[in-house]
Amino acid sequence: MTDMNTEYTVSVDNEVIEFMKKMDKKELKLDIVLTGGGCCPFFDVSEIELAKPDQPDLYDMYEEADIKLNISKKTKVIEPILHFKLKETFGGEMIYVEGLDVKQQYFED
Repeated sequence: MTDMNTEYTVSVDNEVIEFMKKMDKKELKLDIVLTGGGCCPFFDVSEIELAKPDQPDLYDMYEEADIKLNISKKTKVIEPILHFKLKETFGGEMIYVEGLDVKQQYFED
């Protein structure tokens, strides 16, 4: 699925869709946040939340399988496909995305 305003496509694994349905969530928000300062260098990190954006005009919106994906217009996509996947972690499962130019990824629900 392609948005007219961007030069990439978005792909969402079925595991992500099933995870969101299990959590009873229908919207995902991908933000890019600047972190660091003080003694640490500044760098961008991605944050994924299962929530609606407060300012929808700052996001590109995609839909797949009744799931809305809100992607910050600040996102630096470096691959032709922005790919959302589910990863097993020591604390359970988390959604992450491939195809970004960031140092680190965080997930919040």
